[in-house]
Amino acid sequence: MRLIRALWYAKIMLIIAVAAKAAPADSYWLVDYDRAFDKAKASSKPLLISFTGSDWCLWCKKLDRELFETDVFTKSFGYLVIPVQLDFPQRRQLPARTQRQNNRLKARFSVENFPTVILYDPIAERELWRHSYFEITPEAYLEILRIATRLKPESLDLDALSDEK
Repeated sequence: MRLIRALWYAKIMLIIAVAAKAAPADSYWLVDYDRAFDKAKASSKPLLISFTGSDWCLWCKKLDRELFETDVFTKSFGYLVIPVQLDFPQRRQLPARTQRQNNRLKARFSVENFPTVILYDPIAERELWRHSYFEITPEAYLEILRIATRLKPESLDLDALSDEK
């Protein structure tokens, strides 16, 4: 009986270890746009939509490494925005539903280059800011997001702010 219990325990620990290793480091990003949209609307927060090519796009990887994966960013941005990542990998297959969703949104937002990041107001249903890769510190980027969440969309000039940083 002890042997069976020990084997079950070992099997469970192995499953947990494999699952933890397989979980992406960027799991704070939602991948279901409709769920993210509803959450953003309910919380009156804008969506931060990241169109990325996670396994092939060098600028996407650079943006992730220098901004989105930093401790400063990951500990703070959830208070300001609802993050959603729409991935277009080349070396792995996404679930069919996710692939259809991502292609539909790529067309809807007229995304032609990667990375493309869009700050989107779900209540007014309008784009507030769009950018690709640019050099910025996580602190400066968070400040832009803070300004965007405090001001009315009509008074935002986020392009000017990103040029200054």
